Amino acid sequence: MTGTHKHRRARWLNAALLLVSFLGLPLAGLILAGRDVAPILQFPPLQREMDYPSFQPIIFWAYWGIIALLILIWFLLKKHPAKSFNREMDRPQNFPWWGWLGFGLGAVCWILAWNRFNWFAAWQEYTFTPLWLSFIVTVNALIFRKSGRCPMLERPSGFLALFIMSAAFWWFFEYLNRFVQNWHYLAVENISAVEYFFHASLCFSTVLPAVYSAQCYLRTFPSLERLAASGPVLTIRYEAEAATLVLLAVFLAFFFIGLKPELLFPILWAGPLAGWLALNRMTGIPVCLGGMAKGHWAYVFNWALAALLCGFFWEMWNYGSLAKWVYQIPFFDAVKVFEMPLAGYCGYLPFGLQCAVAAEEVLGITG
Repeated sequence: MTGTHKHRRARWLNAALLLVSFLGLPLAGLILAGRDVAPILQFPPLQREMDYPSFQPIIFWAYWGIIALLILIWFLLKKHPAKSFNREMDRPQNFPWWGWLGFGLGAVCWILAWNRFNWFAAWQEYTFTPLWLSFIVTVNALIFRKSGRCPMLERPSGFLALFIMSAAFWWFFEYLNRFVQNWHYLAVENISAVEYFFHASLCFSTVLPAVYSAQCYLRTFPSLERLAASGPVLTIRYEAEAATLVLLAVFLAFFFIGLKPELLFPILWAGPLAGWLALNRMTGIPVCLGGMAKGHWAYVFNWALAALLCGFFWEMWNYGSLAKWVYQIPFFDAVKVFEMPLAGYCGYLPFGLQCAVAAEEVLGITG
Protein backbone atom coordinates (compact mmCIF):
# COMPACT_ATOMS: atom_id res chain seq x y z
CA MET A 1 0.00 0.00 0.00
CA THR A 2 1.41 3.38 -1.02
CA GLY A 3 1.91 6.21 1.42
CA THR A 4 -0.93 8.16 -0.20
CA HIS A 5 -3.36 5.27 0.30
CA LYS A 6 -2.20 4.81 3.89
CA HIS A 7 -2.73 8.47 4.61
CA ARG A 8 -6.16 8.44 2.99
CA ARG A 9 -7.22 5.41 5.01
CA ALA A 10 -5.90 7.03 8.19
CA ARG A 11 -7.76 10.26 7.41
CA TRP A 12 -10.99 8.34 6.95
CA LEU A 13 -10.44 6.57 10.27
CA ASN A 14 -9.84 9.93 11.92
CA ALA A 15 -12.97 11.29 10.25
CA ALA A 16 -14.99 8.34 11.59
CA LEU A 17 -13.65 8.92 15.11
CA LEU A 18 -14.50 12.61 14.95
CA LEU A 19 -17.94 11.92 13.50
CA VAL A 20 -18.82 9.55 16.35
CA SER A 21 -17.49 12.06 18.87
CA PHE A 22 -19.35 15.04 17.40
CA LEU A 23 -22.59 13.07 17.18
CA GLY A 24 -22.30 11.59 20.66
CA LEU A 25 -20.76 14.32 22.82
CA PRO A 26 -23.68 16.80 22.66
CA LEU A 27 -26.15 14.05 23.60
CA ALA A 28 -23.87 12.83 26.38
CA GLY A 29 -23.71 16.34 27.81
CA LEU A 30 -27.49 16.63 27.94
CA ILE A 31 -27.98 13.13 29.36
CA LEU A 32 -25.41 13.61 32.13
CA ALA A 33 -27.05 16.93 32.99
CA GLY A 34 -30.40 15.16 33.35
CA ARG A 35 -31.99 16.90 30.34
CA ASP A 36 -34.67 15.36 28.15
CA VAL A 37 -33.16 14.43 24.78
CA ALA A 38 -36.42 13.31 23.16
CA PRO A 39 -36.99 16.71 21.45
CA ILE A 40 -33.46 16.55 20.03
CA LEU A 41 -34.06 13.13 18.45
CA GLN A 42 -37.51 13.92 17.03
CA PHE A 43 -37.81 13.47 13.27
CA PRO A 44 -38.72 15.58 11.43
CA PRO A 45 -36.95 17.95 13.82
CA LEU A 46 -38.99 20.04 16.20
CA GLN A 47 -38.90 23.80 15.82
CA ARG A 48 -38.04 25.17 19.25
CA GLU A 49 -38.00 28.82 20.19
CA MET A 50 -34.83 29.53 22.16
CA ASP A 51 -34.66 32.09 24.93
CA TYR A 52 -31.58 33.70 23.45
CA PRO A 53 -30.07 37.06 24.48
CA SER A 54 -31.24 39.92 22.29
CA PHE A 55 -29.05 41.96 19.96
CA GLN A 56 -26.05 43.49 21.78
CA PRO A 57 -24.45 46.44 19.93
CA ILE A 58 -21.26 46.27 22.01
CA ILE A 59 -20.71 42.60 21.11
CA PHE A 60 -21.64 43.32 17.49
CA TRP A 61 -19.05 46.08 17.10
CA ALA A 62 -16.40 44.17 19.06
CA TYR A 63 -16.93 41.23 16.69
CA TRP A 64 -16.41 43.36 13.60
CA GLY A 65 -13.46 45.07 15.25
CA ILE A 66 -11.76 41.70 15.71
CA ILE A 67 -12.50 40.79 12.08
CA ALA A 68 -11.00 44.07 10.87
CA LEU A 69 -7.94 43.59 13.10
CA LEU A 70 -7.33 40.09 11.73
CA ILE A 71 -7.54 41.39 8.16
CA LEU A 72 -5.11 44.19 8.97
CA ILE A 73 -2.67 41.76 10.61
CA TRP A 74 -2.85 39.47 7.57
CA PHE A 75 -1.86 42.31 5.24
CA LEU A 76 0.87 43.56 7.58
CA LEU A 77 2.42 40.09 7.81
CA LYS A 78 2.48 39.44 4.08
CA LYS A 79 6.05 38.48 3.22
CA HIS A 80 6.05 36.82 -0.16
CA PRO A 81 6.08 38.78 -3.39
CA ALA A 82 3.45 38.04 -5.98
CA LYS A 83 4.24 34.79 -7.74
CA SER A 84 3.69 33.36 -11.16
CA PHE A 85 1.61 30.22 -11.30
CA ASN A 86 2.17 26.99 -13.12
CA ARG A 87 -1.28 26.93 -14.65
CA GLU A 88 -2.55 25.02 -17.61
CA MET A 89 -3.00 27.34 -20.55
CA ASP A 90 -6.55 28.69 -20.57
CA ARG A 91 -8.43 28.36 -23.83
CA PRO A 92 -11.41 30.75 -23.62
CA GLN A 93 -14.55 29.51 -25.35
CA ASN A 94 -17.96 30.86 -26.22
CA PHE A 95 -20.55 30.53 -23.48
CA PRO A 96 -21.92 27.00 -24.13
CA TRP A 97 -25.51 26.20 -25.05
CA TRP A 98 -25.98 24.16 -21.89
CA GLY A 99 -24.91 27.20 -19.87
CA TRP A 100 -27.72 29.23 -21.44
CA LEU A 101 -30.06 26.34 -20.60
CA GLY A 102 -28.93 26.42 -16.97
CA PHE A 103 -29.22 30.20 -16.82
CA GLY A 104 -32.72 30.11 -18.30
CA LEU A 105 -33.84 27.36 -15.92
CA GLY A 106 -32.50 29.40 -13.00
CA ALA A 107 -34.41 32.51 -14.09
CA VAL A 108 -37.65 30.53 -14.42
CA CYS A 109 -37.14 28.80 -11.05
CA TRP A 110 -36.41 32.12 -9.36
CA ILE A 111 -39.68 33.56 -10.67
CA LEU A 112 -41.59 30.46 -9.56
CA ALA A 113 -39.92 30.44 -6.13
CA TRP A 114 -40.75 34.07 -5.33
CA ASN A 115 -44.28 34.18 -6.74
CA ARG A 116 -47.41 32.35 -5.64
CA PHE A 117 -49.06 31.23 -8.85
CA ASN A 118 -52.23 29.23 -8.15
CA TRP A 119 -51.47 26.72 -10.89
CA PHE A 120 -48.02 26.09 -9.35
CA ALA A 121 -49.17 25.77 -5.72
CA ALA A 122 -48.67 21.99 -5.53
CA TRP A 123 -44.98 22.34 -6.46
CA GLN A 124 -44.23 25.69 -4.80
CA GLU A 125 -42.09 24.23 -2.01
CA TYR A 126 -39.89 22.22 -4.39
CA THR A 127 -38.07 25.03 -6.19
CA PHE A 128 -34.83 24.85 -4.19
CA THR A 129 -33.18 21.90 -5.95
CA PRO A 130 -33.79 22.94 -9.59
CA LEU A 131 -32.70 26.48 -8.72
CA TRP A 132 -29.38 25.22 -7.36
CA LEU A 133 -28.87 22.74 -10.17
CA SER A 134 -29.18 25.68 -12.54
CA PHE A 135 -26.62 27.60 -10.46
CA ILE A 136 -24.17 24.70 -10.65
CA VAL A 137 -24.59 24.32 -14.41
CA THR A 138 -24.30 28.07 -15.00
CA VAL A 139 -21.12 28.40 -12.91
CA ASN A 140 -19.58 25.46 -14.77
CA ALA A 141 -20.47 27.19 -18.03
CA LEU A 142 -18.72 30.35 -16.82
CA ILE A 143 -15.63 28.29 -16.00
CA PHE A 144 -15.78 26.70 -19.45
CA ARG A 145 -16.08 30.11 -21.11
CA LYS A 146 -12.97 31.41 -19.32
CA SER A 147 -10.75 28.32 -19.47
CA GLY A 148 -12.17 25.86 -21.97
CA ARG A 149 -12.72 23.22 -19.29
CA CYS A 150 -14.90 22.71 -16.24
CA PRO A 151 -15.17 20.15 -13.41
CA MET A 152 -18.62 18.98 -14.40
CA LEU A 153 -17.31 17.71 -17.73
CA GLU A 154 -13.71 16.84 -16.82
CA ARG A 155 -14.51 14.63 -13.81
CA PRO A 156 -18.15 13.55 -14.20
CA SER A 157 -17.95 10.53 -11.85
CA GLY A 158 -16.28 12.52 -9.09
CA PHE A 159 -18.65 15.43 -9.63
CA LEU A 160 -21.68 13.16 -9.29
CA ALA A 161 -20.18 11.60 -6.16
CA LEU A 162 -20.12 15.07 -4.62
CA PHE A 163 -23.93 15.12 -4.70
CA ILE A 164 -24.09 11.92 -2.66
CA MET A 165 -21.49 13.07 -0.15
CA SER A 166 -23.14 16.47 0.08
CA ALA A 167 -26.43 15.10 1.40
CA ALA A 168 -24.70 13.25 4.26
CA PHE A 169 -22.40 16.23 4.85
CA TRP A 170 -25.23 18.69 5.43
CA TRP A 171 -27.33 16.22 7.48
CA PHE A 172 -24.42 16.32 9.93
CA PHE A 173 -24.90 20.09 10.37
CA GLU A 174 -28.66 19.65 10.59
CA TYR A 175 -28.10 17.27 13.50
CA LEU A 176 -25.79 19.69 15.31
CA ASN A 177 -28.30 22.49 14.75
CA ARG A 178 -30.79 20.57 16.89
CA PHE A 179 -28.74 21.55 19.95
CA VAL A 180 -28.55 25.27 19.13
CA GLN A 181 -31.63 25.87 16.92
CA ASN A 182 -29.90 28.63 14.97
CA TRP A 183 -32.20 27.99 12.02
CA HIS A 184 -35.44 26.21 11.31
CA TYR A 185 -37.61 25.68 8.25
CA LEU A 186 -41.02 27.11 7.41
CA ALA A 187 -43.79 25.60 5.26
CA VAL A 188 -42.60 22.02 5.88
CA GLU A 189 -44.79 21.27 8.89
CA ASN A 190 -47.33 19.11 7.13
CA ILE A 191 -45.11 16.63 5.31
CA SER A 192 -44.34 13.11 6.50
CA ALA A 193 -40.99 11.98 7.91
CA VAL A 194 -40.25 9.97 4.74
CA GLU A 195 -41.05 12.87 2.43
CA TYR A 196 -39.07 15.25 4.65
CA PHE A 197 -36.01 12.98 4.50
CA PHE A 198 -36.01 12.55 0.73
CA HIS A 199 -36.91 16.14 -0.06
CA ALA A 200 -34.30 17.50 2.34
CA SER A 201 -31.63 15.05 1.12
CA LEU A 202 -32.24 16.15 -2.46
CA CYS A 203 -31.83 19.80 -1.45
CA PHE A 204 -28.74 19.08 0.66
CA SER A 205 -27.11 17.18 -2.21
CA THR A 206 -26.42 20.44 -4.06
CA VAL A 207 -24.26 22.06 -1.34
CA LEU A 208 -20.84 20.55 -2.11
CA PRO A 209 -21.18 20.65 -5.93
CA ALA A 210 -22.16 24.33 -5.70
CA VAL A 211 -19.27 25.35 -3.43
CA TYR A 212 -16.78 23.22 -5.38
CA SER A 213 -17.90 24.77 -8.68
CA ALA A 214 -17.70 28.27 -7.22
CA GLN A 215 -14.12 27.76 -6.01
CA CYS A 216 -13.14 26.40 -9.42
CA TYR A 217 -14.58 29.59 -10.93
CA LEU A 218 -12.65 31.81 -8.50
CA ARG A 219 -9.46 30.02 -9.52
CA THR A 220 -9.87 31.47 -13.01
CA PHE A 221 -9.06 34.94 -11.63
CA PRO A 222 -5.23 35.25 -11.49
CA SER A 223 -5.34 38.52 -9.55
CA LEU A 224 -7.13 36.83 -6.66
CA GLU A 225 -4.60 34.00 -6.63
CA ARG A 226 -1.69 36.45 -6.66
CA LEU A 227 -3.13 38.30 -3.69
CA ALA A 228 -3.88 35.14 -1.72
CA ALA A 229 -0.63 33.36 -2.53
CA SER A 230 1.46 36.06 -0.88
CA GLY A 231 0.06 35.67 2.61
CA PRO A 232 1.92 35.42 5.93
CA VAL A 233 3.80 32.28 6.92
CA LEU A 234 2.28 30.51 9.91
CA THR A 235 4.70 29.09 12.43
CA ILE A 236 3.37 27.39 15.56
CA ARG A 237 5.75 26.35 18.31
CA TYR A 238 4.96 23.08 20.05
CA GLU A 239 2.58 22.01 17.31
CA ALA A 240 1.75 18.62 18.79
CA GLU A 241 0.92 20.12 22.17
CA ALA A 242 -1.16 22.85 20.57
CA ALA A 243 -3.06 20.28 18.50
CA THR A 244 -3.84 18.28 21.65
CA LEU A 245 -5.19 21.36 23.41
CA VAL A 246 -7.29 22.33 20.38
CA LEU A 247 -8.81 18.86 20.11
CA LEU A 248 -9.58 18.80 23.84
CA ALA A 249 -11.19 22.25 23.62
CA VAL A 250 -13.31 21.17 20.65
CA PHE A 251 -14.49 18.01 22.41
CA LEU A 252 -15.39 19.99 25.54
CA ALA A 253 -17.27 22.57 23.45
CA PHE A 254 -19.34 19.88 21.75
CA PHE A 255 -20.01 18.20 25.09
CA PHE A 256 -21.47 21.43 26.50
CA ILE A 257 -23.05 22.85 23.33
CA GLY A 258 -26.55 21.68 24.25
CA LEU A 259 -26.20 23.15 27.74
CA LYS A 260 -24.78 26.54 26.73
CA PRO A 261 -25.89 27.02 23.10
CA GLU A 262 -25.99 30.82 23.44
CA LEU A 263 -22.21 30.80 24.02
CA LEU A 264 -21.03 27.79 22.06
CA PHE A 265 -23.08 27.99 18.85
CA PRO A 266 -20.06 29.20 16.77
CA ILE A 267 -18.35 25.85 17.40
CA LEU A 268 -20.83 24.31 14.99
CA TRP A 269 -18.98 26.06 12.13
CA ALA A 270 -15.38 26.15 13.38
CA GLY A 271 -15.24 23.03 15.55
CA PRO A 272 -15.34 20.20 12.98
CA LEU A 273 -12.51 21.74 10.93
CA ALA A 274 -10.40 22.53 14.02
CA GLY A 275 -10.89 19.00 15.34
CA TRP A 276 -10.02 17.51 11.94
CA LEU A 277 -6.78 19.47 11.63
CA ALA A 278 -5.77 18.81 15.24
CA LEU A 279 -6.40 15.06 15.15
CA ASN A 280 -4.57 14.62 11.87
CA ARG A 281 -1.60 16.59 13.24
CA MET A 282 -1.55 14.40 16.36
CA THR A 283 -1.55 11.21 14.27
CA GLY A 284 1.05 12.44 11.78
CA ILE A 285 -1.33 12.72 8.80
CA PRO A 286 -0.54 15.65 6.48
CA VAL A 287 -3.43 18.04 5.82
CA CYS A 288 -1.83 21.13 4.36
CA LEU A 289 -4.84 23.19 3.16
CA GLY A 290 -2.94 24.16 0.06
CA GLY A 291 0.28 25.06 1.88
CA MET A 292 -1.23 27.83 4.03
CA ALA A 293 1.42 27.25 6.71
CA LYS A 294 4.06 28.24 4.15
CA GLY A 295 2.24 31.39 3.09
CA HIS A 296 0.27 29.95 0.15
CA TRP A 297 -3.27 31.09 0.97
CA ALA A 298 -4.88 30.79 -2.46
CA TYR A 299 -6.51 27.42 -1.70
CA VAL A 300 -7.97 28.69 1.59
CA PHE A 301 -9.17 31.96 0.04
CA ASN A 302 -10.83 30.23 -2.90
CA TRP A 303 -12.80 27.78 -0.77
CA ALA A 304 -13.76 30.31 1.90
CA LEU A 305 -14.86 32.93 -0.63
CA ALA A 306 -16.67 30.27 -2.68
CA ALA A 307 -18.79 29.36 0.34
CA LEU A 308 -19.44 33.05 1.01
CA LEU A 309 -20.50 33.54 -2.62
CA CYS A 310 -22.83 30.55 -2.44
CA GLY A 311 -24.04 31.79 0.95
CA PHE A 312 -25.13 35.07 -0.62
CA PHE A 313 -27.20 33.20 -3.21
CA TRP A 314 -28.56 30.78 -0.60
CA GLU A 315 -29.78 33.65 1.53
CA MET A 316 -31.05 35.74 -1.38
CA TRP A 317 -33.08 32.97 -3.02
CA ASN A 318 -34.32 31.81 0.37
CA TYR A 319 -35.68 35.27 1.21
CA GLY A 320 -38.77 35.21 -1.04
CA SER A 321 -39.37 31.46 -1.16
CA LEU A 322 -42.31 29.66 0.43
CA ALA A 323 -40.34 26.76 1.93
CA LYS A 324 -37.56 28.70 3.62
CA TRP A 325 -35.40 28.90 6.72
CA VAL A 326 -35.26 31.64 9.35
CA TYR A 327 -32.68 32.30 12.04
CA GLN A 328 -32.43 32.88 15.77
CA ILE A 329 -28.88 33.91 16.65
CA PRO A 330 -27.93 35.07 20.17
CA PHE A 331 -26.40 38.56 20.48
CA PHE A 332 -26.34 39.17 16.70
CA ASP A 333 -29.97 38.77 15.58
CA ALA A 334 -30.20 42.16 13.86
CA VAL A 335 -28.67 44.12 10.94
CA LYS A 336 -29.88 41.44 8.54
CA VAL A 337 -29.06 40.86 4.90
CA PHE A 338 -32.07 38.86 3.75
CA GLU A 339 -32.95 36.51 6.65
CA MET A 340 -29.34 36.13 7.81
CA PRO A 341 -27.84 38.49 10.41
CA LEU A 342 -24.85 40.22 8.82
CA ALA A 343 -22.40 38.72 11.33
CA GLY A 344 -23.56 35.23 10.35
CA TYR A 345 -22.06 35.53 6.89
CA CYS A 346 -18.59 35.12 8.41
CA GLY A 347 -19.61 31.58 9.34
CA TYR A 348 -19.53 30.71 5.64
CA LEU A 349 -15.74 31.20 5.59
CA PRO A 350 -14.77 28.24 7.85
CA PHE A 351 -17.68 26.30 6.38
CA GLY A 352 -16.00 26.64 2.99
CA LEU A 353 -12.86 24.95 4.33
CA GLN A 354 -14.95 22.10 5.69
CA CYS A 355 -16.47 21.78 2.22
CA ALA A 356 -12.90 21.63 0.88
CA VAL A 357 -11.98 18.74 3.16
CA ALA A 358 -15.11 16.76 2.27
CA ALA A 359 -14.89 17.44 -1.47
CA GLU A 360 -11.18 16.68 -1.75
CA GLU A 361 -11.60 13.34 0.01
CA VAL A 362 -14.45 12.34 -2.33
CA LEU A 363 -12.56 13.46 -5.44
CA GLY A 364 -9.43 11.69 -4.19
CA ILE A 365 -11.32 8.40 -4.01
CA THR A 366 -13.09 8.75 -7.34
CA GLY A 367 -9.89 9.85 -9.11
